[in-house]
Order: sequence, then structure tokens, then C-alpha cells
Amino acid sequence: MGLIKRKTKTSIPTSNHPFMTWLANFLAQINAFIATGNAPDGFPYFSLRALNSWANKVAPGIADLQSKWTPVSVKGTHTSVQTTAFNNAKKLFLKNILRPWNKENVLYNSAFTVTNHGNLGVLPVASTARTVGGNALEQIIVSLTPKGSCTYLIGCKTSHDATKHSSPDGCIPQFSWDIVDRVAAGTAQPAPPVGPEDCPFQGIETHALFPYDFKLENAGKIMYIFFRWYDVVHPDKSGPWCNCITINLA
Repeated sequence: MGLIKRKTKTSIPTSNHPFMTWLANFLAQINAFIATGNAPDGFPYFSLRALNSWANKVAPGIADLQSKWTPVSVKGTHTSVQTTAFNNAKKLFLKNILRPWNKENVLYNSAFTVTNHGNLGVLPVASTARTVGGNALEQIIVSLTPKGSCTYLIGCKTSHDATKHSSPDGCIPQFSWDIVDRVAAGTAQPAPPVGPEDCPFQGIETHALFPYDFKLENAGKIMYIFFRWYDVVHPDKSGPWCNCITINLA
């Protein structure tokens, strides 16, 4: 299967009107997650540091940008000075506030599922160049290397390019896992999950080689994990899940 190599780009719109619509949705959804407090696994969606920076930096930055956008948004009534002020404020807001906060607290936040990321509008999307030679995605090849304290270096490869960690064009690794207690000696361990749909935790990653922290408090437990290639433009064309991988967390 031949590939057209090209970069991915963020799904955050660049044009002013679509961007401000996206930003209003992002603001509402993040506030809803904050109000909810904990994710389904019982852990908070955001750390105290993230909440503090949201309340004191990001949210005020959004409010300021929206105030500058109000006069500019009405065609024919704004001045060039107002437009310039908005465009300059938007550029600085994206560079210094939104993108760093989004990268640290949303894109790499395991509390958010792929659906959450899609609704927030922060998944990377492919350009118009697509994979050549068929739509079927191949099986993902995965390695997990322990780094201590239940952190693992996860490497993902394709069968046609197994000499290095790489992703099919327009795809990112998706994983689903469960962590269970080890039963007492002499007792049969419960059967592993049949498939990824039976696992309570989900994650995505934008790189083919990445570290992942499965939490030190889970040391000594058993993890069952599944991986596949997720097509960020056409989710229905995502690749098949790999067989269940069993890890003794350490």
C-alpha cells in the first residue's frame, strides 16, 4: 500500500468566524467537564494546576478575545483598527495561552475519550491528500517497554514499515484498557476482557512512539490492553483492534 507523505494539521479552525464558533464550544464543554469534576474512572478530569490556569489565564483570555471580536463580527460596522486589534490578540492568545493549555491538559489527557476529543474539536485532521491503494487499514504492531513506576514506552508500527515507529497516513494510535487486581495464590484469575468495548479506559496519542503513565498505585496489578489505528477523518475506516495484550504492571 503506497502512501502519500504529508503533515497533519489541527482541527481548530483558522478563519475568524469558524474559530470563534469553535472557541465558544470549547469554552462551554471545558466548563461542563470542570462542573462534572471526575471522569468515569473516578479520577478528576483536570489537575489543580490545570484548573488554576484555566480560571486565571485561559477563561479570562477567551473573554477578552470575545469582547474584541464583538465589534469585528458585524460586517460593515467595524474599523480597521478594531480588526487589527482582534487579529493581534487572537495570534497571541493562540500562541501563549490556548495551544499550550490544550496540549498539556486536553490532547494528552487520558480522561478524555476519542469521542470527547472529537466533540471538543481538538483531534488532528488529515489534509486532502489521502492514502493510495485501498482503504483497508492494516493491523497495528505494538511494543511496550517498562520504564519503571508503571510508566511504559509504547511503540507503534505498520507491517510494511516495521523498521521504525510510524503511523499510516492520517491515523493515530488508539488504545483501550482495563486494570484488575491480582487474585490470591491458588485462585483462578478472572478471564480477560473479550474486546476493547469491555474496557473502561480509552486513550489516543498523536505520536507513534510515546511514554504513558498507568499510575504507580497500580503496581502489581494486571493490565489488559488493546490497540488499533484510528482514522481521525473517517473513524468508520479505522483499523482492526489487535489481540489483547496482558501486562504485569511494574
